[in-house]
Amino acid sequence: MNGSKNTDFCQELEMMNPSVGSKRKLSNDGKRAAHVKFDGKTIALGTFPDEDADNVCHRAKLLTKTWRDMYPKPSVEWVKRSLERSGIRVVNDRPGRQPGKGGQIKKRT
Repeated sequence: MNGSKNTDFCQELEMMNPSVGSKRKLSNDGKRAAHVKFDGKTIALGTFPDEDADNVCHRAKLLTKTWRDMYPKPSVEWVKRSLERSGIRVVNDRPGRQPGKGGQIKKRT
């Protein structure tokens, strides 16, 4: 009985907010950021239209899975350059969060 109440609540919540319970991230103006993991690091692929973001992520995951089995294992920088050459990664190499004065992390504005 208790399980059915929980299921009903989840279905009701999902009807009110379709993004709840799904892995798909909310988009911003029809675009969303794509990332892939390699060697414990997150590599940004860029911002893509919703229709293309899943395809780009899938292609990047297939490639990185292949590269994980290489010996010696390629570096993260090599993976980034390879993704750029193949047209999957289209981001600038801008610096991320950097320590400011006094060791505090500066937030980007």
